[in-house]
Amino acid sequence: SPRAPIAMELATSAKAAVGGAVELVRRLLEEPDEVPYEEVAFPGTRPPICRPTNLEDYRGRIQSFREWWWFCKPLGISPIRCAQRGWQNVARDVIECPCCVAQVKVVRDGDAFFVDGEKSELQAEATEAWAALLLKSHGPFCPWRSHEVLVADPMQLLDAELIEAVAARLEGLRDGLAHQPLLASNVDASGISTLEVLARAGWECAEPRPSGPAAEGTAELLRCSMCLRTVAVQSFEHQALLRRQEPDDGDSAEVKEPAAKAPRLDEAGEGSAKAVVHKLVAGSSSLQKLVEALGQASPEVLPPWKSLWTPRPRLSGFTQEDQEKRFDPYLLHRFYCPMYCRVDEDLPIAATRIVQCCAVEGSALTEPQSMESAVARAEEILRQLDILLPK
Repeated sequence: SPRAPIAMELATSAKAAVGGAVELVRRLLEEPDEVPYEEVAFPGTRPPICRPTNLEDYRGRIQSFREWWWFCKPLGISPIRCAQRGWQNVARDVIECPCCVAQVKVVRDGDAFFVDGEKSELQAEATEAWAALLLKSHGPFCPWRSHEVLVADPMQLLDAELIEAVAARLEGLRDGLAHQPLLASNVDASGISTLEVLARAGWECAEPRPSGPAAEGTAELLRCSMCLRTVAVQSFEHQALLRRQEPDDGDSAEVKEPAAKAPRLDEAGEGSAKAVVHKLVAGSSSLQKLVEALGQASPEVLPPWKSLWTPRPRLSGFTQEDQEKRFDPYLLHRFYCPMYCRVDEDLPIAATRIVQCCAVEGSALTEPQSMESAVARAEEILRQLDILLPK
């Protein structure tokens, strides 16, 4: 009979379920204090979790959204808004809450939207109304009705938290990248390094660069910490970063040079490199910034890799060179990202606030600015230049 395999499969599943229930009862009788509540309330399944402070859960929900599944939706139900309210993308035009298992289907037909098959009166611009729909669509006892992920929203964080997040991204970029992209001509990077511009705009190192032979031919990835868009540094014109060598056998990290040259930089007296740099740095703060900037990247500009796709912004105000080769740290976000900004627009509120907080904090994002640290940094750069410049 064609139904025999189905019946056999159902019988096997029922036997396994009964066996699992019997085992659970046995454990409850013998070890009542050792059985977690979740196993009793949700036997055989992964219990629903509502953890609004867990960034890993939040990013997992954002990553569930696919462009071809959740396309051309209002900003009020963007992937970021949905993930903040506990929703994940499970099918085309369908989102689901893993806690209450509620589903919402939103289909666009021209300028009209259909929610669960019924035509909605909401317009695409009604951001808050769409956000309210996400809240009301949860089950009546779902914990996401009263919770929201705020730790990923820059407008909900304190100034100190924003600065700390930028500093963490900057440290990750410094440690994880061997190259940096060239910024588009419309980006204001006066007084700060390219890596700091990227960190302020929400970009982080997606994954540490491999070391040794594995690093050859491996693209370095930048990822937005908010919308999770990922792009390759080598998709744009880029420069090699001058890096400090790792310490060996307990030695302090420094840029090494041939032994024959070392005594010249270690000599004492007013004519030594340390004394000269000390006087120069003490007399000019702008010179200190210039020396710091010189130590960021090699002047050689490397072209984009032909094997990689280069995102091209199709907006007025960009030169053809910019469209093909340069990196705009705000334009290259997804359109629903709080850091996204078109060329002909002012920075969004979230991006402006981050820039202002970092500008007020100043030295919190840079190397320590004491005289001793400035001299040490300048000495390091002199060693680098002595190695790189032709003899």
